[in-house]
Amino acid sequence: MRKLIKYEWTAMIREMLPVYVAILAVAAINYLLYRDILWTNRPLPDNVLGLLQTLSAFVYFGLLVALCAITVVALVGRFYHGLLGEEGYLMFTLPVRVWQLVLSKALVALVICFLSCFTAILSMCILAGFDLVSALISLPGAVIHGVSEGMREAPELMPHAALLLLELLFAGVLWALSVIYHFYLSMSVGQLFRKNRVVWSVISYVVIAFLTSLLGYGMLCSLSLLPEGLFIGFQENMESGAVLMAHMVLWMLILGQAVFFLLEMLPTHYILKRRLNLE
Repeated sequence: MRKLIKYEWTAMIREMLPVYVAILAVAAINYLLYRDILWTNRPLPDNVLGLLQTLSAFVYFGLLVALCAITVVALVGRFYHGLLGEEGYLMFTLPVRVWQLVLSKALVALVICFLSCFTAILSMCILAGFDLVSALISLPGAVIHGVSEGMREAPELMPHAALLLLELLFAGVLWALSVIYHFYLSMSVGQLFRKNRVVWSVISYVVIAFLTSLLGYGMLCSLSLLPEGLFIGFQENMESGAVLMAHMVLWMLILGQAVFFLLEMLPTHYILKRRLNLE
C-alpha cells in the first residue's frame, strides 16, 4: 500500500507542481504590478502599466480556473489510465487487493485536492499583500493563547471543542472521498459498455448524483421521525444541550457521508474485481 501511494503521489505531483508554481508566480507578478514596485525609479506610462495589469490579471484568473479543471482531469485521468486503460494490465497483476489499488489513488487525489485549494488561497494572500509568513509564525502563539483563555473561562468545554473539531475534520474527509469515489464509480460503470465509454461515464455520473440526492433528501426527511422527547434534555439545559446537539449533528453528518462513501466504494470495487473490461 505504501509503495502504491508513493508511485501515485510521484505521478500526480509531477503533473500538478508546474501549475502550482505558475499560479504563485503570476500572483506575485500581479502584486508587484498593481503596487507599481517594479518601476519605482522609472515609472511606466499609465496606458502601458494598465495593459500589463489587465493582462496579468486575466492570466491569473485563467490559471485559477485551469487549476480546478486540471485537478479534476488529473483525478479522473490517473484512475482511468491507471486502472481502466493499458496500465491496468500491469496494475491488476500486482500482489495487492483491488480496494488497495483504488484507495491509494483516492488518498493521493484527496491530498492533491487539498494542495490545489491551499495553492489558490496562498495565491490570493500573495495578491492581497497578506504577510502569510508572519501569520504562520504568530499562529502557534494565537492558538496557545486561545486554548489558555478557553481553559480559564470554560475548562469543561475544551475537550468538547477538540472533539468537535476532529468530528468536523472526519466528516470533511469522508465527504471528499465520497466525491472522488463518485467519479471512480461513474468511470467503472462506463467501462462496462463496449462503445462510447466516456458518454456512458458522464451519464452514470449524472444518474448517481440524482440517486444520491434522493437518498440524501430521504435521510433528511427521516429526521422528522425522531421522537420529540429526544430534544427535551437539550431545552432544559441550553449550555450542555447545545454541545450535545452539535455532537449529534456532526455524527449524523458523519454517518450520512459514510453511507454515501460505502454506496460508491463497494460497487466500484465489485465492478473492478468481477466485471472489469479493459481497453
